[in-house]
Amino acid sequence: DNINLRDLIIVAAFDPVAEEIIQKDNKALYSRIVNNLQLRHLDRDEIVGFVKRYLDSARVEKVKNPLFPFTNNIITNGIFELTKGHQRRIVIFCYYVIECLIKHRKTKVDSDVIKCAHKSYKTIIKRESQLSLKTEGYNDDNLSGFNFDDGPIALG
Repeated sequence: DNINLRDLIIVAAFDPVAEEIIQKDNKALYSRIVNNLQLRHLDRDEIVGFVKRYLDSARVEKVKNPLFPFTNNIITNGIFELTKGHQRRIVIFCYYVIECLIKHRKTKVDSDVIKCAHKSYKTIIKRESQLSLKTEGYNDDNLSGFNFDDGPIALG
């Protein structure tokens, strides 16, 4: 019934910039961090599995295409180009795509849905930039990988 605080383990996730801030501003806390695991960015093929598992965890019913509403091309080209394989950004962008599908009452990801999702995603990335968080690889032209029947997406 007694808790021994020496056996207490806390797991925390920090972005590299947050880790630098803790190291600088709270040396006592930082000195107690025993293990440091850095997640690497996913490659094109890994993103497909990541999105598939993410969607599976939220599905109520099974679907024929485990990537639905996405396609392999949208994930391996468009989402990869936009997020550079950064897991948190993949989840954020996919969330906005699904939100825009619902908002526009669509069942297929098309250029309108991607533009809608990109608008919200861009706001988050710019906010990160204002907070001095790393936004490597992001620029407004990264949607060149999103090609649909009506051609590539041009963003203003």
